[in-house]
Amino acid sequence: MRTDYLRPWIKGEPITAERLNQLVVRAAPVQSVRGSKGIGVAETSTGTSMSISSRPRGDGGGLVLARFPALITGNKDTGTGVFGNQRWHYSWSEAELSTTDVSVLEGGRSGTTDEDYAMNMYEMTNTSRYKMGVDVDADDYPDGYDLRPIGGAGDSSTHKVDFCVEMIIMKSHMGFSLYRFYAPNSHDGSCS
Repeated sequence: MRTDYLRPWIKGEPITAERLNQLVVRAAPVQSVRGSKGIGVAETSTGTSMSISSRPRGDGGGLVLARFPALITGNKDTGTGVFGNQRWHYSWSEAELSTTDVSVLEGGRSGTTDEDYAMNMYEMTNTSRYKMGVDVDADDYPDGYDLRPIGGAGDSSTHKVDFCVEMIIMKSHMGFSLYRFYAPNSHDGSCS
């Protein structure tokens, strides 16, 4: 029986610290280890190291840690640049639901427009011309209209309400929490 044989990893099998060490120790003399999606391999003069990416998939690149109801309570336009083109940072408060009402959960989680802010995933594809899939430069787009932020502190009286969403907490590939939700924005304004 071969004693130098290392049983290959089987898809779906948990990779424990012991198993990873076996793979790394065995990989060094082989001098031929390939990485694949989610597995990094670095070969240097001192040996071989392997890493397993914790970069999650789905929901904008994050591992979903929790989902809970939240009220969107305010917003701040992110301006131009990476998050420009009518994307907002949203303040929020964890909510509790009853059969007839939604209210802020006492002692619940929350974020401001500057710290632990939430972002609407539907806004991520907005450009200066296309907002929520609508061509705002089209001839038939009404003058005076524009895309509005979700809930609290909108420009129109129809948008000054706390809006309940399913808040999603994700862990970024850098290890910090991201707060995201999905809600369609409206187009509104004063026709001229």
